[in-house]
Amino acid sequence: TKNRARDLGDNEINGNLTRESVNLPLSQAGKSGTIYISGSIARETIHPSSREDREFGNNYINSNFTRQSANSAPSQGEGGDGNETRESLSGKSINSAPSQDEGLRNQDLTQREILAPTSVTPTDGYPKNWLIFSDRSGVGREIASQLQKRGDRAILVSIGTAYQKLGQDLYQVNPCHLSDFQQLLREALKSPQDKEKSANQSVTWGVLHLWSLDAVSPEKLTPETLTEGLDIGCRSVLYLIQSLVRAELSQPPRLWLVTQEVQPLGLEKNSLGIAQSPLWGLGCVAAREHPEIWGGLIDLDGGHPQYQAVRLLHQILQPYGETEVVWRGNIRYLPRLIHQKPTASSITSLAITPDSTYLITGGLGGLGLKVAQWMVQQQGAKHLVLVSRSQPSPAVVAEVDELTQWGAEIIVKQVDVTRETEVAQCLNDIGDTLPPLRGIIHAAGILDDGVLLHQSWEQFERVLSP
Repeated sequence: TKNRARDLGDNEINGNLTRESVNLPLSQAGKSGTIYISGSIARETIHPSSREDREFGNNYINSNFTRQSANSAPSQGEGGDGNETRESLSGKSINSAPSQDEGLRNQDLTQREILAPTSVTPTDGYPKNWLIFSDRSGVGREIASQLQKRGDRAILVSIGTAYQKLGQDLYQVNPCHLSDFQQLLREALKSPQDKEKSANQSVTWGVLHLWSLDAVSPEKLTPETLTEGLDIGCRSVLYLIQSLVRAELSQPPRLWLVTQEVQPLGLEKNSLGIAQSPLWGLGCVAAREHPEIWGGLIDLDGGHPQYQAVRLLHQILQPYGETEVVWRGNIRYLPRLIHQKPTASSITSLAITPDSTYLITGGLGGLGLKVAQWMVQQQGAKHLVLVSRSQPSPAVVAEVDELTQWGAEIIVKQVDVTRETEVAQCLNDIGDTLPPLRGIIHAAGILDDGVLLHQSWEQFERVLSP
C-alpha cells in the first residue's frame, strides 16, 4: 500500500480525552482480528495525478495504519495548483486477543475523525422523513433544505405560544404544553400522504431537536433565563419523548438531541453551555429507557449555520452506531473508556487547612454529614459551615456535637441555596465572622425519580430548580 503520511508526533491531547484512535472495520485492516491504537496525526498533500487520488472518501492504509479523512473534498492549495490537503490519523497494531488485564486498554479507545464539510452519503435504512424542531439561528432550516434536495420530507417546528399549522410542513408548538406535541404527531406525522402508503411501505421518521441552540449564552445566564432554557430544552424534550413513545407509529422514529458547547474537551475558548447541559443527562436516561426511539446526542461548537448543518448531516445520516458525538470544527470526538494508570504528575492532593473555613451545602443530610466527619476527623478541618433548608433533627444535632468534641467550630445555618439573597447573606456572614472561605462542597439535592414515561414537569422543576 501507499505510504502517504508524515508523522508529526504522538497524538496525546489535553482535557478529558486522553487518547485518539480511528474505528476502522477489521475487514479493511488487511489482518483479520487486528486492533489498532493511535500513534500520530499526519497531514499530507496529494497531487491529483490519478482518478484514485481525486475520489472522495478513499481510505489509504500504510504499514503503520493511516486512515485518511473520510468524505474529504479536494481543495485548492495555496498556490492554486489543485492539490488536495488531507489530515489523517496513524496508529500501530496490537493483538486483538488481549490478556485479561489488557482488555480495557485495547477495546476502549477515544476516536477522533477529521471530516470535511461536503455532501454526505447516507447509510442504508436512514429515515426519509424528518421532524425538525428548528432553532432561530437557521441551522434547522439549512438541514431541511439539504434533506429536501435529496427528495426527503422535512417538517419544521418552531417555538410559539400555542399549537398552529403555519403552512405546508410548517408548525409551531408551545414547549410547555404536552398536548401541543401530541397534536403535532397526530396531524403532521400521520398526514394523508402517509396513509396512502401500503402496509409494506411503512414510513420511517427521524426527529431532530435543535431548540437548545437558542438557549442564552453563559455570560447572560440568570436564574430566570436558566428556567427559560429548561423549558425549551428538557421540558420540551420530556414531552416529545412521551408523545413519541405513545404515538404508536408504524416504525419507531429516531430522536437526536443537539446542544452547543456543552461538553468539555479542553479546547474551549468560551464558557460551557450550562443552560443546555441538563439535556445530556435527560438524553442518557432516554437512551436506556427507550432505545427503540433513540438516535443520539450531538454537541456542536459555534459557526455558520451551513457548516453546522453539514456536521449534523454527517452524524444523523452516517451514525455508525455512535450515540454521543462532539463536533469541534470539522473534527468529531467520540467517548471511549481507556485503562490508564495514574502517574505522579496526574495525582493532586487536597489541602485542607485548620485556618480556613469550608462550606457544605446540604450539610445536615447523610452525605453532607459524612463529608463533614471526614474533613474534621481525618483532614483536620477546624471551621465548617453546614447549611440546609430545614432545621436539624435531634439525631443530627448529636452528630454535630460530636464533631465539636474534635475541636472544630461547626456553624449550622438554615439557607435555601436556590434563593440568591439567602446565599449572599450566608457568604457575607462567613466573611465577617470566620477565617477565609477556602472551599465549598455542594451536597444539596432533591430526589424525585421515576421513569420518563410517567414523569411530570413538576417533578423535574423540584429537582432542577436553580
